[in-house]
Amino acid sequence: MTITSKTQILPLSLPVIDFSVPNLKPETPEWDSVRSRVRKALAEYGCFEALFDGASVELRKALFDASEEFFDLPLETKLSAKSSDNRNNGYSGQVPNMPLFEGMGFD
Repeated sequence: MTITSKTQILPLSLPVIDFSVPNLKPETPEWDSVRSRVRKALAEYGCFEALFDGASVELRKALFDASEEFFDLPLETKLSAKSSDNRNNGYSGQVPNMPLFEGMGFD
């Protein structure tokens, strides 16, 4: 991704956050540090690159392949995966001020 100005093109690097830090558990200094970096990245960039070596390359590929299949489904099918009890779980999309947004949350 690049940012273009009238005089020059600047490369844009997303923040990289490593979630494979040892002892990354709530209420630890490690947790607080990672949480702080996540908040800063979201406030400044709206996203970040997450690193986690606990998931194999095969698992990550399977997850992305399944995600692609899910988001290619008809809207009616995706809406059936919407959670009524937890707004952060299930399908989310069709947001008026973000027409291209789609997401899927799960625990």
